[in-house]
Amino acid sequence: QDVSVQGAADFFLAQKEHLREKFKKLDLKRRKKLILGFTSGEFFAFINTAPVLIVVLADIKKTPYAVASASAACENMLLMAHRLGLGACWTVIGAVDKTNREKVKKIIGYDDPKWDVVAIVPVGYPDQDPSRKSRMRKPVEEAIDWQ
Repeated sequence: QDVSVQGAADFFLAQKEHLREKFKKLDLKRRKKLILGFTSGEFFAFINTAPVLIVVLADIKKTPYAVASASAACENMLLMAHRLGLGACWTVIGAVDKTNREKVKKIIGYDDPKWDVVAIVPVGYPDQDPSRKSRMRKPVEEAIDWQ
């Protein structure tokens, strides 16, 4: 069942196949252009194959900080997904321009203009376990300019 939890930020979980099929067709021109910059079209394949897509929305009429609030909630969700062993990725496909944001809202039934799409997060179990070595962090001394 698809669920929604409302506040200044809202998350719509698209689990039904017919909804996920509609997302596959979003923003195809831009996706194809991005994919050409990579050696393989597999870079964005997870968007089409993820069992769940979470649409992150912000109530832009409720507070001027709604997008920041939704973004922080999205980041917390990504951290928890990682903790649970799930693969998840913050994408802006479908959220980069007003036309596509309106298409996303139509797909999920959010007609109220107060809601704006912030991100689409595909979630599922990864095919492989990414190596921690591939995520080397800079030492704090290099990342922060102490004045």
